[in-house]
Amino acid sequence: MIEALISISSLASAMAAGALLVGLIVILPLLMSLSSERYPGTNAFVLHRMDKLMPTCTGIAILSGAALALLLDTPPVQAMYGLGAVSLGGVFAVSLGALGPLNTAIAAIDTRAPRPDWERMRMRWRTWHFIRVGCGQVGAILYAVALGIFL
Repeated sequence: MIEALISISSLASAMAAGALLVGLIVILPLLMSLSSERYPGTNAFVLHRMDKLMPTCTGIAILSGAALALLLDTPPVQAMYGLGAVSLGGVFAVSLGALGPLNTAIAAIDTRAPRPDWERMRMRWRTWHFIRVGCGQVGAILYAVALGIFL
């Protein structure tokens, strides 16, 4: 059972980190290059697709990593899985606490008359996305280190 949880946590954290990295390297530059007329629709299109993959992978990674932190009896490995789960929890916290409200505000923008704070909203979204990607990468790296120590 432990080996299965280790495999699940490694795969799920890598998939979540990978999805976030694609968002950073491919999707973010696309969104930042768009005009205020095209940004909300494209953002909604991307969110509709990414919101199916990333939360599922992240949730599975958090649950499996937290379980490993509790079940294993090697303190360094427990610490890595525990810290990794907390870091991956940061992905959810940023997504729900910062990016969710921003995405709602962006979706409500009338593209014919963008809000005066439009660019500031876009920069805030970018900054929070950087933080979310960082949390995901750190979590996946901690899980990889735990796997290396465990083996």
